Amino acid sequence: FFKQKTAYEIHERLVGSEMCIRDRLGPLGSVGVVGLHLLSHLAYAIAFLPLQGRYLRLTEGLFPRRTVSPKYLSPEALETPSLAYALVQRELGRVADAVRNMLARAVRVLAQEEGGEAELEALEDKVDRLTREVVLYTAQLSTRTQEERAVRFFVAASELEHLGDLVRRVVRQAEKLWAQGLTFSPEGKEDLLEAGRLVLGRLERMAAALATGDKALAEGVLSEEREVAAFLDRLRRAHLSRLESGRAESRATTLAHLDLLITLEEVSSGVDRLCRLVLEL
Repeated sequence: FFKQKTAYEIHERLVGSEMCIRDRLGPLGSVGVVGLHLLSHLAYAIAFLPLQGRYLRLTEGLFPRRTVSPKYLSPEALETPSLAYALVQRELGRVADAVRNMLARAVRVLAQEEGGEAELEALEDKVDRLTREVVLYTAQLSTRTQEERAVRFFVAASELEHLGDLVRRVVRQAEKLWAQGLTFSPEGKEDLLEAGRLVLGRLERMAAALATGDKALAEGVLSEEREVAAFLDRLRRAHLSRLESGRAESRATTLAHLDLLITLEEVSSGVDRLCRLVLEL
């Protein structure tokens, strides 16, 4: 009873308030409360248009965009080459970690069969920016020291940037396939995911070895080289077997499937090259 009475009183007050607003607005009162609400928003939008540039500058001033920049590369450290080399190695660890995150997202995209290159843009931008800074910093080190070590760091930075491009290619190829309304067969998809997870694990360990200079860890990754090659060869043969059996999904996606396997193999080979560089640093 009390709830009904309260609801009734609220209703009476709202009706009374609406009538009061209408009476005071004259002709505009005929549009109703909802109409007035919409008209007010329209007025705000029209008034905002000539001022949007100022609001944008004010917003950017209050909330500046975060830019990617080196965390460890210190110009002062160039005076002490041993310290500078150590800082370069730590910065390369950041780059390798970003590439690792790119591959992790790429594997997730393949598993969920949704998403695309846009999910990798921020990480790829980080890889590119940091790689550029490392290369420029290493060039200064090379000028000062004339040591072969600087060349190895230079090559390592280039390898990491190339791995980022390869990972993006993985997602691009899958996205292109889905845009055509095609999907991998369940077996083919699982093979690709297994290959992706294998390479991701190797990339993670290489990144740790590069950041810390752990040569034993790098050697452990390199010891798997033949085993990984044999595994990828088995996946190709499994795909060929599905083609021979006439699987429609396998026939429709065969070029994309083989291209992804080749790309993942190239990523794995890049991991091996970086591990060898770790042993030389």
